[in-house]
Amino acid sequence: ACTPLAAAQELRKLTADDGKPGDRFGTALAVDGHVLMVGAPLRDSETGTAYAFDLLTGLQTHQFAASDVKFGDRFGWQVAVTPSAFVVSSPDDTDVQGVTVGVGSLSLFDRATGVDLGKIWASDRETNDHLGYSLAVDGDLVAAGAIGGKVGGVPSGSVYLFDLATGSETELVPADGALFDHFGNAVALGGGYVAVGAPSADRAGVDSGSVYVFDAATATELYQIQPFGQLEREYFGWDVAMDGTRLVVSSAGAKIRRAPFPSHTTTPVYVYDVATGQLLTKVDTWEAPEDGVGFGHLAIDTDRILVGMPLADEPDTWSGAAYLFHSGSGDPISKLVPSDPANWEYFGSAVGLHPDYLLIGADADLQSQGSVYLFARR
Repeated sequence: ACTPLAAAQELRKLTADDGKPGDRFGTALAVDGHVLMVGAPLRDSETGTAYAFDLLTGLQTHQFAASDVKFGDRFGWQVAVTPSAFVVSSPDDTDVQGVTVGVGSLSLFDRATGVDLGKIWASDRETNDHLGYSLAVDGDLVAAGAIGGKVGGVPSGSVYLFDLATGSETELVPADGALFDHFGNAVALGGGYVAVGAPSADRAGVDSGSVYVFDAATATELYQIQPFGQLEREYFGWDVAMDGTRLVVSSAGAKIRRAPFPSHTTTPVYVYDVATGQLLTKVDTWEAPEDGVGFGHLAIDTDRILVGMPLADEPDTWSGAAYLFHSGSGDPISKLVPSDPANWEYFGSAVGLHPDYLLIGADADLQSQGSVYLFARR
């Protein structure tokens, strides 16, 4: 039998000061220092909004909205924090002329004051690119996935790198991109590398998925990863995260049978050396979630991996759970569940790591108003 996982200590539950049902606060979160940023992309008929909090006090410090925000933009779908700016994506935004729909955009706000600094658009934007479907930052470098980005007219997906210091723009595309790969569904930056998930790529069967790694300076594709024994509908590359030397990949549809529960399945998360693509370890919960309940969103830092599983029945239907692992060994440390679980809460919809805290989004909590939980880091 396996040893039960330790429970993490819940410290606080955050909600928006003006939250209301349907906002989906907690769909995305980002943390830098003691600043927490949270997206609520479905507020007001999917117009969307985003918030910043001080983790030391738990108080809301800013609320953000684009100056030209419109119904259906989904402002707040992804969020990020750079040294100088808050970044918010609107993957369904219409361009400045208002004639091209679903191109997507990024909005920038001054980190000190919250003042609107304007928008970033892809220079070659087209209908249904959905720029900002995924988002990552490393210093002043911003990576934004556009899952509908066109390569030779084919919507296989692309990723744009925007340097906020120089204003430069670089587009990354896969060498073997194909229709509806969803390249850019997830993106991570660190150590001079860019990792991109394409979970619907069909390299080892329908929707088996792939991950691509690029040199961030030259935009050169370095290698592509598919796990050994990959099957169709694994959606490998559903999410990716990096700490500069290690790359973590979730495979939302994969299933492995794990003793002592031979009738149940669980989903591995893969850890690679980002410089070489070598597999370092695989992690899983060593528990017995329902069949088909896969891992979702990821976070990694120097010694921990945090994984959200929002569809887990822990203990209620799809109330969700999250798991904390050693990033080196892959050994499980803690299992996280909310103190007030509810059906359809989606605890684990987003995750984040802080030196003192574990942060877990539950974007369907409180009648889909949404919330973010803070746990003590062990």
